[in-house]
Formats: sequence, C-alpha cells, structure tokens
Amino acid sequence: MSTPLVNQRVFPVRFLFAILWLGVDLFFSSPLGAQELTIGQEDMAQEVGSRKTYHFVGPEGQRQVAETAIVGRKLASKAVILREVLTFDGRDSGGLLEVVSPARAICYDAVSGELPNWEMPLPLRSGSTWTCDSSQGPIRCRVEGPEQVTVPAGTYTCLVLNMEHRDGSSVRYWFAPKVAAVKVISTGPGPFELRLAKSDGPAESRPELGATLVSHFDSGNPIVPLPFPKAKWSSLAGPSAVAHCEIDPRHGAAGTPFSLRFSFQTYDSWAHVGFVPSGTWGAPLELSAYEVISFYVKALKEDTLDFTLTSGPWGPGGPRDSRAPVKVTTDWQRVVIDLERDPNLEDADLSNLFGFRWEVGGSRANVVWIDQVSLYEDRGKVPGADPDEGGPRQ
Repeated sequence: MSTPLVNQRVFPVRFLFAILWLGVDLFFSSPLGAQELTIGQEDMAQEVGSRKTYHFVGPEGQRQVAETAIVGRKLASKAVILREVLTFDGRDSGGLLEVVSPARAICYDAVSGELPNWEMPLPLRSGSTWTCDSSQGPIRCRVEGPEQVTVPAGTYTCLVLNMEHRDGSSVRYWFAPKVAAVKVISTGPGPFELRLAKSDGPAESRPELGATLVSHFDSGNPIVPLPFPKAKWSSLAGPSAVAHCEIDPRHGAAGTPFSLRFSFQTYDSWAHVGFVPSGTWGAPLELSAYEVISFYVKALKEDTLDFTLTSGPWGPGGPRDSRAPVKVTTDWQRVVIDLERDPNLEDADLSNLFGFRWEVGGSRANVVWIDQVSLYEDRGKVPGADPDEGGPRQ
C-alpha cells in the first residue's frame, strides 16, 4: 500500500475492508419467532457496483477518505466469487477476492492469496465463536450484540464482531441491517477508527433514446458488452509491449461511477483494448443496421488512438482493418463516429464485422479510460451529431 498510515498495520486494514461487506442486507430471522440478527450467503454476496465511503482516523489523528467497491462477481457452483478494490484518498490500496458459499466465507489477497486473510462459518449470529487460520496467524472471533451506534451516515442497530489477533490486538466491527459495517475500531500497533459516511448500490444504466447501450461498466458483468453476451472486453499487446484493462471504480464519465481503464506501454510495437462481438474471432456478425457509435474517452496524458474496425469476408489477405484516429485529452470527451460516412472507415464491411478495438502503436506509455459505449441505428437520433456529416466529433 502506498499510504504510510496503512503500512503501519497492513493486515487489519486489508482485513477490515474485506469484512466491510459482511452484513449488507442483514435480516431478522429465527425459527422460534424471536428477533435475531443473522448473516448468510445472500447477505455477503454483493452485486457489482456496490460502493461504500468511510471516514478513516489514524493513530495520530490523521484523517483520510477510504472507499471500497465491488467490481467483479462470478458464480461457481453454489459459491459466489467477488472482486473488491480499495482506495485511500483516491489512491489504489490493492484488491481482494472473496469466496462466499452457503456454509463458509473466505477472503484472499487478490495478488498473493496462498493463505486467506480470514475464514468464517455461515450463518453468523450473536454468540457465535470460532478460531480461523490466516496469513497473520490464528484469529479468535466472537459475535455480540445487538448494539446501537451513530456514525456520519446515521444511527443503526448493529451486530458486533470482535476479532482478536495473536499479538493481543483486536478489531471490532459494528454491522447494521441492509448497510454493512458502519463502524470499526482497531487496537494495538497502528490503531485506527473508521465510520461509515455513505453507502451506494449499483448505478442504474440510462441509455439515450434511440441508443443500444453496449457497455457502461457500472453493474452486472461489466466486461461483457450488453448486446453481445458471448463477448468480453480484453486487452492485447504485440512484441515488446504490455497492456492491461480493468474496471476503474473512480473515473466514470457523465456522472457514472465506473469505467474501463486501459494501461499500456509499447516499444516500437502495438497494444489495444476491445471486444469481438460474436465471442469467436473467426465468426463475424451482421451489424450493418448500426450507423453510428459513440463513447466517452480520456487519458492520463494527451494522446491519439485509433478506433479500429476489423471486417470483411475471409479471403486473400483475410479481414481488413479500418482506422479512425481519435485525439484524447485529459478530460472526458464524447466521441461520435459515423460508421458509414466517416472517410477513414469507408472500406469497413459492417455486414461482416469481426471486432471493435481502441488501438495504439509506436513507443509510448499511457492510461486511457473508456465509458458509455453506445450504438445507434439512426444517426439522426444521436444527440449533438450532424446527420449530414461523418467523422469523429469531440
């Protein structure tokens, strides 16, 4: 982690954010009819796009804003696998993988996960006790409550989880129904306190009238383009180049929370990010009904990338690439490209379309964000576009 405050006590803080998602949608249930707070699989397996903001106070009164977000979710038999990212004051602080089954929940560091950060039985209820092995040694756990607590986000009735480490330090978590962890206090080296300031669920997609929303990256399975369920966003790099794409929970366009982040470094080579609509490179799709594509884009530093269509029937020379250059600035801008009238794409065959790519070449390094990708069947319904002209509009 890059934050000195966090480095004083790496494990409790990473454990803290893994555990913050416990208790969301807690419910009152009991076979005997008495009220009882319990935590089960359905409470922990959060949806992509769920976000939390916390006020973090360090051992010397240092104040930071801590944020968590669920950016990936996958079903594996009866278990749900979640990918969570963490930030302090907007700086990346790593990620976590959480495996939640009906009987157990386990959390691993997303980079080096040989030993879990924690493991716990489900469902949880007041009076539950257990000991689990972790990457920092054994942890003794006890659930208490209920207890009322007030934080910046409001006043809540909570279930309290107490975790004791082998060095004598402890971390206490207050969980409220339908909210998650609302307060955390850690003792020992690098003590801290954390209070919930804001809780947000997945953002709703709002496609423009006349648009087919391809990707908004904010919820569901964000790397799968909505109209093309067999496709996935991915990056690829040539020799002497590296590229990586992932969901960014902090840099959405047009007021949205998430976007796709494309990082690359090339040395007299190339790199790209994009998707194959059919999901199989050798199987083109008929997409000639679409006249226009629009998307938002920005970069860490000003750059030019090529919006590339690969199309045409198999034959001598194979499918061909058609490229429309796009200038990218450090601020979000909307790009509208007429797929039929842009002179750079005049040889594209949309009746045999293999793939959409955003491509760079040469020797350079940068980070590019892409968001709110949409296709239009009627260029006259594209907001701000001139139906009588082609080419990018930025």
